[in-house]
Amino acid sequence: MQYCDFVDNLRAQSLRPVFTLPMPHFGELLFKLRDARGMSQGQLADRAGLSSATIHRGEKSASCPWRKSVAREVFDALDRREHVDEADTRAYFALAGMTAPTNRQPSQAQQALRILNID
Repeated sequence: MQYCDFVDNLRAQSLRPVFTLPMPHFGELLFKLRDARGMSQGQLADRAGLSSATIHRGEKSASCPWRKSVAREVFDALDRREHVDEADTRAYFALAGMTAPTNRQPSQAQQALRILNID
């Protein structure tokens, strides 16, 4: 899928991603997703089992600087904190050069933790 098709699909679905079009570079999206969840670089790093320097490097990069497994760990850490909506999920994985998971829904455990306001 080319960039224009990706953007057209987002618009057609009337989804409201964290960012505004045109699509930011990877680091901008990562920062906005982390910031929207009220997390510091250190908190995200701890949740993903990485160093703060790794998160910092990701936020400063136009393209994803990590192996796919690291990009997935970071995404999962963000998603555990607060469910990442479908548009932002697609954008994150597209910018990371990966295929986004389909039909994602918060698990029952995630929903329960959110209701109880437990990180």
